[in-house]
Amino acid sequence: MGDKLRISRIETKLRELLGDKVDMTDLRLDPMTQKDAYNDHFCSRALAALTIQICSGVDATTAANCITDGFNDLGIDGVYKDEEQKKLVLVQSKWRKSATGGISQEEMYTLSQGASRAVSMDLTGANAKLRAKAGEIESSIKDFSYTVEVVFCHTGDQKCRPYPMRPMKEFLDSFSDQSGETVSFKEFALNDIYDFLSKGQCGPDISIENVEIMNWGVVDAPFKAYYGIVSAATIGQWYAAHGNKLFNKNIRFYKGDTEVNQGMCDVLNADPESFFYYNNGVKLLCKKITRKIAGGTSNKVGMFRLDGVSLVNGAQTSGSIGRIYGQNPNSVERALVLIQMIELGNGGETKATQITRLTNTQNRIEGRDFVALDPQQERIREDLRFDNVEYLYKSGAIVVDPTKQIGLDEAIVAQACASSEYSYVYLAKQRVGALTEDIEKAPYKVLFNGATRSRELVNNVRVMRMVDDYVQRCQKQEDVERKNCLIHGNRVILHWVLNTVKKRKPTYESQIIDNNIETKTLVESLCAECLEKIVGFIHTKYESVPIMMIFKTPSKNKAVIMSIDGGVGASGLVQGQLDFESEANKC
Repeated sequence: MGDKLRISRIETKLRELLGDKVDMTDLRLDPMTQKDAYNDHFCSRALAALTIQICSGVDATTAANCITDGFNDLGIDGVYKDEEQKKLVLVQSKWRKSATGGISQEEMYTLSQGASRAVSMDLTGANAKLRAKAGEIESSIKDFSYTVEVVFCHTGDQKCRPYPMRPMKEFLDSFSDQSGETVSFKEFALNDIYDFLSKGQCGPDISIENVEIMNWGVVDAPFKAYYGIVSAATIGQWYAAHGNKLFNKNIRFYKGDTEVNQGMCDVLNADPESFFYYNNGVKLLCKKITRKIAGGTSNKVGMFRLDGVSLVNGAQTSGSIGRIYGQNPNSVERALVLIQMIELGNGGETKATQITRLTNTQNRIEGRDFVALDPQQERIREDLRFDNVEYLYKSGAIVVDPTKQIGLDEAIVAQACASSEYSYVYLAKQRVGALTEDIEKAPYKVLFNGATRSRELVNNVRVMRMVDDYVQRCQKQEDVERKNCLIHGNRVILHWVLNTVKKRKPTYESQIIDNNIETKTLVESLCAECLEKIVGFIHTKYESVPIMMIFKTPSKNKAVIMSIDGGVGASGLVQGQLDFESEANKC
């Protein structure tokens, strides 16, 4: 098919989907006398909205409201905070009506610079549309569970070559010194766009051949269902082939690098044989399930064909398996997963919705819930009753009166940041759930044990609240560099302030401090002092590294702490860093 015909069909489809939804009021173009230029601008903006639909599966109206294209857009034509998949999508789009060419180095440089400024939360000089997205950008960058997806979408017939890709590669390389993929790049060209529009947003029904199920069983009524065990590698292959299309009927897509998902990835890498015992498995709804003769009559191994497949429970399991399968397929092949497959036929939409809803509304027991079983928590609660402080350590308990109550969620962060173990400070920011993952071993047992002083714990929480208030207030006033240090380095600041206050107050461990002006003034002056220490060290050691990545990379985070603690200093930071990074990632 000729590319000119494809362009014509894409333009027609863009007008059908987005014709009355794309804002064109800021353009000083007459759609009648300057028709060609006006149409090119419309198609480029509509393409940006379509890109967000491709990446996040949102409706056309939502996607159109994400358009930021215009003068002073910093090279970013669309912004979307995807709360389902935990990612910030930054888009640049180029409408090439000739259907030829690819991305130029200048275009890639513009996008990489715009993405860099967005990640640094520096929108100085940006247009009103982009500035209106500042809140979404900032909240995504602050949240360590979010990734950033930078996308270039164009209607040329060529994918980007290595030379013009260099500005983006340099940008991505600045985020490479860490575990996990924080920032990624995607390119959609003419064929990708045409395929998406020709197949529809959800695409055709998924059919999967030769699914091998071990130790399978069957339930015949009211709907036929098969269950058994499948190789994790099989699910990895499904995810590689279909991605989020597997989850069209699910209530969520794969959320990426969350604490739970990272835990699954860690097991798949380090102990794949145990994955089966830790995981609840996956559930598929199918229009038709066909058991093949090739599997034989025994239920030891069965071979199946699945038509009209949607995975309605286990999106995070499947996505985590898919992620590690792409990196370490040999390890994934050693893992097993429970599977359920339910045949609903063509008229089972109501039942499919009910199964999806009920399957995904069961209460999950988190590692933090098991803290209630630790007798040390009850001891601390009883101790603090004599000081008229209520300690709320059970899940669901809410701090209503901060002057008389403290909660476990804030206590665990305060204890970790007060610790001399730098990896705990890192976890308090990046993976706080790891601090309570196992109440029988470190880090939890180090932070809460028979030697934990109840009054010191209260003091740690009270100082943390003062530091958090300072950070929240001052990040609105500081310049971009200091604002980023406050946001991403808040737990490092807390660590230094806690330990400094403890040194200056001899009774810190034995008497509860007052929430008075004197204490607040001390804490705020220490916060300001620590901030300047951090900024000075970054200028010396990491001036070319994005500030977010300094605190998100375990070894660099440790280097900052050691510097402000007066430990090794900027010239002697190598020793112990690799061990620290390994330990932080392991937790």
